[in-house]
Amino acid sequence: GRMSGTTNDRERDRAGHVVGERVRLERVLGSGAAATTWLATELATGRQVAVKVLHARSLEDWKQLERFEREARVLGSLRHHAVPELIATIEEDRGQGAEIHLVMEWIEGRSLGEHIRLGPRLGEVEVMQLASDLLDVLVYLHGRAPPVFHRDIKPSNIILREDGSPVLIDFGGVCDGWRAGASGEGGMTIVGTAG
Repeated sequence: GRMSGTTNDRERDRAGHVVGERVRLERVLGSGAAATTWLATELATGRQVAVKVLHARSLEDWKQLERFEREARVLGSLRHHAVPELIATIEEDRGQGAEIHLVMEWIEGRSLGEHIRLGPRLGEVEVMQLASDLLDVLVYLHGRAPPVFHRDIKPSNIILREDGSPVLIDFGGVCDGWRAGASGEGGMTIVGTAG
């Protein structure tokens, strides 16, 4: 027989799974080393939501857990049209350790990366509006106390709503204030996308 599948295969097998009696996982939207993001249905309202699941095996890596908890804390404190709303945080024990689920607003639309790759190309007026909208959310984030730095702004992390307005997604590398290394001690963690 076939060797047991990868974690991603096992993750995909969870379609239809109900988390915390609150959301039903539908299909995988994206998967990284530490987390898988699902399109899900909120049972009480029937609306579609995004659910980011921290993989159980990653819980040994406290840095991943710390980043995930920071993402939840920061998202929960933000209210802006260009930032997905955090609806709930659900912890669930599936036998191989606790899993943390971030239930977030699902942003319907294509990423800026897809627009660049597949078209249609944005016109000059649209690009200027997009830049203005993104600067608006950055002013909001950087003006928080402590300031919030996204640290991974790139076309694939910007979703364009139906009306063309951008939403900044994936706060997994977020930093709220410069605690790390501020005293001149400690290592430096590189966050973001290479290149």
